[in-house]
Amino acid sequence: VLSAARGQKIALPMSSTPKPHSILLQSLKQFPYNWSAWMDLAEYAINDRAAEIELEEDDSPLHLLSNNFMYHFFCAHLQSLHQDHNTSLSIYETWMDPSMFGGSPFL
Repeated sequence: VLSAARGQKIALPMSSTPKPHSILLQSLKQFPYNWSAWMDLAEYAINDRAAEIELEEDDSPLHLLSNNFMYHFFCAHLQSLHQDHNTSLSIYETWMDPSMFGGSPFL
């Protein structure tokens, strides 16, 4: 709100700045193999509990990426940041199954 010369107040439209995690999610929808964006999203979620809760909701755009293996690596990474190593390890072990990725020795 600005004061005008005649004492009237002028209301300016509030610019809605998108939240960082929504920008990262937009990027990940377009480029799901961008591990740097996944890492930034994890760091943001760890540092902002409200954002993490929003990401965990069933209607979160993050769940649209759940059919991509990068989403599962992200979940495992996030669990390790929470020091829930058993859950993290079980996610990683699921992807070590030889039927996944053709049994690649690099995973």
